[in-house]
Amino acid sequence: MNIILITLDAFRYDLFIANLDSLPHLKTLRSQSASFENAFSIGPLTFFSFPGIVASVYPYHFGIRLDRSVKGIDEILASHGFNTATIIEKNAFLTP
Repeated sequence: MNIILITLDAFRYDLFIANLDSLPHLKTLRSQSASFENAFSIGPLTFFSFPGIVASVYPYHFGIRLDRSVKGIDEILASHGFNTATIIEKNAFLTP
């Protein structure tokens, strides 16, 4: 089994997902994957929302930076035998 978590920050549904015909590879991937169409962010900005996605914590638990003692989804999956990798754009709120 493979798990690929693709997150796109600041994309509007009506301009992106609703127009998947212009992105055939992503459209194919989505058709073969689980897709969550009724998901909500826990915060209005990247530094609030991404720690919630990767570590399942609310902003009041971590302030501006996520505490390294909090296990992220990558560590939890690795502890269950999955090979994990993270590919992100350099972002002060997402990189250690």
